[in-house]
Amino acid sequence: MSFLPNFEDDIFISYAHIDNKPLTEGQKGWISHFHEALDIRLAQLLGAETKIWRDPELRGNDFLADKLIGHLPKIAILVSVISPRYINSE
Repeated sequence: MSFLPNFEDDIFISYAHIDNKPLTEGQKGWISHFHEALDIRLAQLLGAETKIWRDPELRGNDFLADKLIGHLPKIAILVSVISPRYINSE
């Protein structure tokens, strides 16, 4: 349940999956680090846990409407990580 009333999730992070590829084998990508840091910092500032969602399974060939469009009205805040790959994706 979301920290904010009337929403299932507080934040959805939208990004191109290539942007989350780790620079070093065995490490997490920077989007994963951003997600964790945002989650911790918001909990510190708000005094309550938040629910941040992203779809690590979504691939460029998946149909966006089936995966995301139905979920967007249930999210309070959309954070888009704009990169060349993100802009060029379908």
